[in-house]
Amino acid sequence: MSDRVVNHGRPTQGSAAKLGEAAQLALSDARRAIALVGEEIAGFRRRALQAESRIRELEERVGELAARVEEAQRKPDGDEELSPREAALVQENARMRTRLDAGTQRITVLLDRLRFIRAQGSPPE
Repeated sequence: MSDRVVNHGRPTQGSAAKLGEAAQLALSDARRAIALVGEEIAGFRRRALQAESRIRELEERVGELAARVEEAQRKPDGDEELSPREAALVQENARMRTRLDAGTQRITVLLDRLRFIRAQGSPPE
């Protein structure tokens, strides 16, 4: 007969010993799995703390930069002399705004033409 012979509904001595060993192995595996999960969670926590620290650091820097930008925007034009780099950036910004406005106007004209052509029902040339 097999090792799992049942005697009046009860496991035999051999099968009880095997069940005990299996339970011990399962418990050991569960403990190892729990330990690994704990290590992973600790790693995630370290990374999260580092990320939160970095976020706080970046938020401070952004706040400082925003304050500087706000201060620069509040200064009346010509009140203080600009550095050569700042003056060049102001000129470049003005040129870029002009180009952007011109491009926006051209796109608006093209869109209006396209809408008109579509409304006429003929394909654009």
